[in-house]
Amino acid sequence: MKRSDFMRKMAKQNGYFIYTVSQFMEVFIDTLAEVLNTGEEVKIHGLGTFKAVKTKERMMKNPKTQEECLVKSRTKITFQPSKMLLEKCPMPVEENKQVNEVMELCKERLENIAKDREKARELKKWLKGKENADGEELFKELFRIEVNQSE
Repeated sequence: MKRSDFMRKMAKQNGYFIYTVSQFMEVFIDTLAEVLNTGEEVKIHGLGTFKAVKTKERMMKNPKTQEECLVKSRTKITFQPSKMLLEKCPMPVEENKQVNEVMELCKERLENIAKDREKARELKKWLKGKENADGEELFKELFRIEVNQSE
């Protein structure tokens, strides 16, 4: 959404003239910039926190030419939304679905790891009594155990 669309929507929803909302936006942005330039952070309850963060000077490679160049330090403005704002803007259903799928895969993987650890413990116990046995016989016996467990 563009700034003008946003202002139009704010004016319509709250019964203000677009000119009034425009003036408010100008004052808000100017004041925000002024405070951030002093190094202070701006916390707005229900909206979030604005901070001016200074980045360090660093070397960077141009991906096309592989030429290294120096990126000077600069000031970035960061915004951390408040919990209240995040609650009012829930994640889209599709993204929730993807997150849930990833969580399910992680749970399955953790369960498999736990099962593998249990199998390893059982194998260690089983091998303790077979220290002097022939390797080929051990392999055959172990293969039979694995086949029986998988059935």
